[in-house]
Amino acid sequence: MNKLLALGFSALLCCVPAKALRCTVCQNKIPVFGCIKGLGICHPAPGLPCKYIRIYTTGIQFYSQADCAVQGDRCNIVEPMKSGHRQISCCNTDFCNN
Repeated sequence: MNKLLALGFSALLCCVPAKALRCTVCQNKIPVFGCIKGLGICHPAPGLPCKYIRIYTTGIQFYSQADCAVQGDRCNIVEPMKSGHRQISCCNTDFCNN
């Protein structure tokens, strides 16, 4: 009886759809003002994370962007730019890129 119950429970778990990851979308977020362009929600493809990009100019955060990562995106890196740097972070929980 216990084996039958365990087998039935296991089969039920296989049929429950996985909940999709939800990420914040913001094309232009300014410190103090918040998101000023493109506020929304996206769902990345299975296995992909949420992405958060911070743009720094002369050591001060100028603006940021939030979105769903796509195949081929690089995560958790710092890229030098002409007048500063770009920090790209990725995460895997709902709205973690807010």
